[in-house]
Amino acid sequence: MVVNVASIAAYVVRTMSSAYSASTAAVEHLTKFQAVELGPQGVRVNAVAPGMIGTDMISWGTDEPAALQAAVEAIPLRRVGSPGDVSDAILFLLSDTSRFVTGHTLVVDGGGRHR
Repeated sequence: MVVNVASIAAYVVRTMSSAYSASTAAVEHLTKFQAVELGPQGVRVNAVAPGMIGTDMISWGTDEPAALQAAVEAIPLRRVGSPGDVSDAILFLLSDTSRFVTGHTLVVDGGGRHR
């Protein structure tokens, strides 16, 4: 099994992030191609696309508390995700529970991409 890590930046257009967004979109498409190419050998290939996760990277968007709070309020689950949220999604994709899932990108963003 393979789990690639992309980002919701593949879906959301923001200024000053074209290279990052394009590269993460490429990871998503690579996942689809690998799923088709490696599936006949029994290899499942999926990806996770984290949203706002509580890591050092969160400061790239803003270091202003009010702006960060506004971003959190735009997430339907009203919180920043944790690294554990992402690792749990990866563990799911690596488990037998997802044995018939391949070529999929699991978005882990608390619903934030829909706002």
